[in-house]
Amino acid sequence: MEMMAWNVLMYFTWGDTPLERPKVNQLSRTLSDCRPLITSLPVTGERRDLARQVLTNIAGAADQRHRCVHDVWYPNSHDQADTWVRNRWAVSVESIGQKAERPVVSKAQLERTLSDLQSCTRQIDALLWCLVETLPKWEPYRQHPDQGDAAWNELAEALI
Repeated sequence: MEMMAWNVLMYFTWGDTPLERPKVNQLSRTLSDCRPLITSLPVTGERRDLARQVLTNIAGAADQRHRCVHDVWYPNSHDQADTWVRNRWAVSVESIGQKAERPVVSKAQLERTLSDLQSCTRQIDALLWCLVETLPKWEPYRQHPDQGDAAWNELAEALI
């Protein structure tokens, strides 16, 4: 998610002063840098709200992702195949002699996280298209100058 948010920021600032690529775990900073740029978009307030919603969704999907990305999930037991137990790849507290609680989630929650990440990817792609069709600096690169409304309609659809 961090790199996708970085792409949004890069589309806003392309051609301006070079930006330093964010380090890992700087998603909130990147999203904070994007928010004021959305305010300056030459579009209606409704379209700005769509763009802001994408940023909110990026943060939410990233939180969900961080809850399971570095973990391996196994069925809790043969009797309860619909609940899963997390086994961390990193050194666990149990390995140094302390007992650690293992979170249990449903398979449906894991599938929902994957679905939300896929949905967020579509939203980001649509937002990038909107930026190309909206920001004046991208005008020379537009293949079909009349696609602005189609781009924003795609974004609205992606947010449903």
